Amino acid sequence: MKLNQLTISGRLTADPEIRYTNNSTPVCKFTIAYDESKKDEYGNWENKPNFLKCVAFGKQAEYMVANLNKGRLIVV
Repeated sequence: MKLNQLTISGRLTADPEIRYTNNSTPVCKFTIAYDESKKDEYGNWENKPNFLKCVAFGKQAEYMVANLNKGRLIVV
């Protein structure tokens, strides 16, 4: 089985939001903003902003809500 791995470093666009499932499992939704740098047709570097929606469950969700806020630099 092949697995893809992705590491993103960026800033939170808003405070993480927490909700609970029917069986009381914490679920945290958050969005990370990061820049993709590439050269344009003239050879100049340009930054294009990208947004990645993410979800965390369990203790990770509770930790995010308690310790992270908008603008914080994180790595996922």
